[in-house]
Amino acid sequence: MKNNPKYLKSRIKNLAGDFDRSFDNTVVDTYAFDKVLKSKTFADMIFTSFSCENKDFSLLKKQTSSYVINEVSKIYEKTQHKVVNKEVYHEYIETLLGRIIQTN
Repeated sequence: MKNNPKYLKSRIKNLAGDFDRSFDNTVVDTYAFDKVLKSKTFADMIFTSFSCENKDFSLLKKQTSSYVINEVSKIYEKTQHKVVNKEVYHEYIETLLGRIIQTN
């Protein structure tokens, strides 16, 4: 069942949409961050990466973090906010990808 593409895509979407409460009251505890993680584009990107034969976790983490930070920055442009403390974004993404790997 875990190798089923529909299952994996659904699992990725569920895990991405379930905010990690250990990050409450941090720079990632925002509507913009939540919106990006719950987007179809984000889920599709992670699914595509996990579907590849040669998964390079560090590259996946870097690409995913960059994507999320860029998308959050685009949302923030409308409100004069800026992405700060990018390390927390990277940490969150690393934790999220770890949870996805554990369930795959």
